[in-house]
Amino acid sequence: MRKCNLVKAINKISTSIELGGIANTNDRTGRKGRSISGNIKNIGSSEIMIRNSMLLRLVAFCAFVISATATAGDVAFVSASAKPGGDGSSWETAFEDLQDAIDLASNAKNGITQIWVTAGVYKPDRGSGDRGASYEMISGVGFYGGFVGGENKLEERDPKANETILSADLQDNDVPGAGIIDPSVFDNSYHVLIAENVDATARLDGFSIVGGTAHGSPFPRNVGGGILIDVASPTIENCKFVEN
Repeated sequence: MRKCNLVKAINKISTSIELGGIANTNDRTGRKGRSISGNIKNIGSSEIMIRNSMLLRLVAFCAFVISATATAGDVAFVSASAKPGGDGSSWETAFEDLQDAIDLASNAKNGITQIWVTAGVYKPDRGSGDRGASYEMISGVGFYGGFVGGENKLEERDPKANETILSADLQDNDVPGAGIIDPSVFDNSYHVLIAENVDATARLDGFSIVGGTAHGSPFPRNVGGGILIDVASPTIENCKFVEN
């Protein structure tokens, strides 16, 4: 049985907003506007860039959540302590790599509408060191962090106690607190996440997004270190954007 919960919206965000780590690239003007508040929390400076007169809306909509026991057909499971070779169909056979779950969910025929992720640190490059690697959001799929492993309901997770980190620090060499112009971050991913041509059913909930370094060229590798939002309106809740 699914229940419908109304999600608060952020409406009427216009022109260009810069607040660090989130970039909406609906045009290429770069005009500065006003700040954003609400469901996107702990965002540093120069992270959000919303361009043109299009509105970024975290639209009020009914979010369908599983209120009973999760079924393998709905959920892909990811655990930082998973054994190799898992297929993501349960906590016992969870994927170790978040990218594997995203790949599975990207094919609608697989019927994945949610990805549940345990506490830990996850990086988008699969160990390759590729700065262009990012996690890509998908319409109709929610990414949920804050699990221990073994939970059967979304309500059982605790993102505050079980920090789930999506990190751009591909070489494990970032100097904490050194800032986005410190040389230690110059080998980080350009964007931790990308939301491109997705709607409000693409959901990010319960993660810390850390270290995205959009110092590249050409555009858009110079904006949106935490998340690059391109002609999209994803839903983002219970997330922290740190040092992007």
